Amino acid sequence: MSSLIASLVGPSPAIPERNGAQARARGLSRVGGEAGSREPGAWRTPACGPAAVSGQASRAEGRQATVAILMGVYDGARFLPAQLDSLARQTHGAWTLYASDDGSTDASGVILDGYAAAWGEERLVRRAGPRQGFAANFLAMVQDPAIEADYFAFCDQDDLWDADKLARAVAWLDSQGPDRPALYASAVRTVDENGRVIGRIDAPRRPPAFGNALVQNVAPGHTMVMNAAARRVLARAAAAGPVSAHDWLAYAVVTGVGGTMWVDPQPSASYRQHGGNAIGVSRSLGFWLYRIRRVFGDEYRNTLKVHLLALRTLDAELDAHSRVCLRQITAAWVGSSFHRARKIFQSGVFRQNFVGNLALYMAAIASNSPFDTRK
Repeated sequence: MSSLIASLVGPSPAIPERNGAQARARGLSRVGGEAGSREPGAWRTPACGPAAVSGQASRAEGRQATVAILMGVYDGARFLPAQLDSLARQTHGAWTLYASDDGSTDASGVILDGYAAAWGEERLVRRAGPRQGFAANFLAMVQDPAIEADYFAFCDQDDLWDADKLARAVAWLDSQGPDRPALYASAVRTVDENGRVIGRIDAPRRPPAFGNALVQNVAPGHTMVMNAAARRVLARAAAAGPVSAHDWLAYAVVTGVGGTMWVDPQPSASYRQHGGNAIGVSRSLGFWLYRIRRVFGDEYRNTLKVHLLALRTLDAELDAHSRVCLRQITAAWVGSSFHRARKIFQSGVFRQNFVGNLALYMAAIASNSPFDTRK
């Protein structure tokens, strides 16, 4: 009998404080213990076991943290040079770009070759992607033991990074220590094809938590930077099989094993909107109706299946509350509409706003619910 997770798909800022307590005062949330969170307050060091993927656990005093920038590339020639130039302007200098080309048919390869020749192999490493979609391309790099660094950053081919993006992420990650999985993300400004600002995607109103991660991703993947401990646990989860959203999975596994996550309220990048990737940033009635309708599609159903499978592989590493939450939400998809709604409520999962939570319960009780596994 299969079971499903409820999921709804749903000028440069100042460098954040290095002190962990100061950062929390500005919005850092532990996975538990904060107002509005249903997660437990006590931290637990995850039982991560032997590292399946190597990573730098410590570094010599005074050495700058190294960052592996993981960029998925596919037919991105139009905007790729501008993004590469924004990486070159980073104030944090200890980074290497791993550009994984997933079979581009345009000039992306020529562009990468040109930058590699100019920068040198210590700056840009070209590699071939698995040609199984963008999420698989990113996760193949996460799982590759040949890619070593202190921290690992997801990078899209068509955005623009603020010059202090890596410096801000490294400052926060340094404050967290190397042992507990830690994941940095941020708000972003949205720009049009010509780089003009047209909107903004803000940090979530409620603190990041596993109960939220089961049903929603709250941070753009291209802003995410993680430590080696987070990279290792994400690599193990990704080994379960195909995953449709690498960034959403990162949010779920880091919070699930008792790690730390902070969504910086100050944007660290500009998310370019164009014909190939445009998303809704308005809050019109049509936008909300689209979000609600989406939960009944096949894409949504498939996303639930693969995410549940990946999370199940980490059952022994989840903290006690996350394990209970996952099992309760699994149980919600067997039985009557009332049973499904009750189990969702008992599990403590939540969306970030009223409309999202309304859509969650509508999907649970609907006669054609994508969560009813008796189909």
